[in-house]
Amino acid sequence: MTKLFISMKNKNFYRDLLLFTLALAILAFSLFRLWTDSKNPADRVKTLVFTHDWEGKEEILTTLINEFEELNNGIRINVAKGGITGDIIAMHSLMIPEFLKQELIEPETFTLLTFFHPLYYNTDILAENGFIRPPRTRSEFLAQARTISAAENGIYAIAMALEKDNVRSHIRDLYSWILASGNTSITEREAADIRDFILLLEREKLLFPGAFDMDENEKRNAFIEGKTAFMIGTAEDMEFLRQSLGEALDYTAIPVPDNYIGRPVFAAGSWSLGIARGSAYRDEALAFIEFLTGRSSSLVKDWAVPADGNINTVQDAFYSKARELYISGDLIDNFEGIDFEQIRLEITGNL
Repeated sequence: MTKLFISMKNKNFYRDLLLFTLALAILAFSLFRLWTDSKNPADRVKTLVFTHDWEGKEEILTTLINEFEELNNGIRINVAKGGITGDIIAMHSLMIPEFLKQELIEPETFTLLTFFHPLYYNTDILAENGFIRPPRTRSEFLAQARTISAAENGIYAIAMALEKDNVRSHIRDLYSWILASGNTSITEREAADIRDFILLLEREKLLFPGAFDMDENEKRNAFIEGKTAFMIGTAEDMEFLRQSLGEALDYTAIPVPDNYIGRPVFAAGSWSLGIARGSAYRDEALAFIEFLTGRSSSLVKDWAVPADGNINTVQDAFYSKARELYISGDLIDNFEGIDFEQIRLEITGNL
């Protein structure tokens, strides 16, 4: 019996030892697998999605992303067009309040580029009507507008895009005139002033027909085709307009009220970047945002003013004037709380 007891005890001991050894082996293998997996770069990659709606920036954006990925081994950036999904979201500054309200982005946003809205004009049309320079005041603008539109050659003074809910165009074609007077907010007085001004343009047939149903592309096409002498546009259009109109294109500050003395004030738009709420890669997203911000001037050619104000240095006097306007004036890109649709309704209700 004693022998049998000792034998059974030893057998249980060796069985337990074997199981313990096997468990250690499994643990060691698991740790080794985990370690070897972590040594594989492909398994360490964190892939982020960057969502934007920029047009014509695919080539330079691809170059910048490749550069970022080379500098940040283990981070990959996939690009999506449109929508609000992803880890990093590019948006117009107008979208920020709504995105924050819906908790789609983190509270902190980053301005990538700021671009102003000048008054573009056709130098050929002005010269043909006896004007050697663009208007500086609103009275000069009206005088030139009346002369140009009275020529009965199918050319109107200015095109505007005032279709319903087109807030970006409303900022350019409505708020730009108010800002030019030095006002940075819309009171009842400013709203009435812009209403009366647009009504005057419409009643005297100085405004290109269909303005209240026209979108930005239609407005731009009317200007390019020489059907209007003036157009307030974004500086994003500068290169495109010049390619279309050549030496006939020029731009200036928005005409000011006759009694205004002060710096030019421009309505402006911004490209901003935000991190999606709930992104698992906040630090990596922030690294990409900081990288893009540092390369902001690479994303544009001539027309934009990066957030630090350093517009691209170009020898061409046509583009260098953009920097002069930026330095001499002020840019306003905060339009929260302004009911452009109400102003539009007041205008159309009085036609």
